Amino acid sequence: MVQQNAKSIHTIFFSLGPDEYNRVSLCDYAKKIWDKLEVTNKGTSRVNESKINLISLNYEHFKVEPD
Repeated sequence: MVQQNAKSIHTIFFSLGPDEYNRVSLCDYAKKIWDKLEVTNKGTSRVNESKINLISLNYEHFKVEPD
């Protein structure tokens, strides 16, 4: 299990850019790294709901101008 964790961490770190790497470099388990990246990139469920509501609101207020 320790080898799998180390291999997973190495694979994740190898695929990250410098900014993302700095965010997760202190994590010691691949699962923690994955969870942190998921929240950073997707946001929490509240953030996702807010984004959806904002996009829906913008769509509802969209108007086509005559020109």
